[in-house]
Amino acid sequence: MKTQGLCICHERKIIIVDLLKLPEWADSSEYVRKEGEKEILRHEILHAFFAECGLWGSSLSVCAWALNEEMVDWFAVNAPKIYRAYQEAGAM
Repeated sequence: MKTQGLCICHERKIIIVDLLKLPEWADSSEYVRKEGEKEILRHEILHAFFAECGLWGSSLSVCAWALNEEMVDWFAVNAPKIYRAYQEAGAM
């Protein structure tokens, strides 16, 4: 899969590709694309948080866990559900 987002940490910038220009998104509805953009944005925001707090640099001795795309994806996909669970449990 092509890169759909990019976090340029030293510039404090996140770039997201126009999903309409990617063949794999061409047949998706606007709703699906918007949800995809949100997920990509959450993913890149997590990269930014890991970088800003120093986890990118300090994770290199342990297989760069803070750069691991699967882990970042897991958080990006599950963050809204976790947030809702926190709200429902009164943990916020």
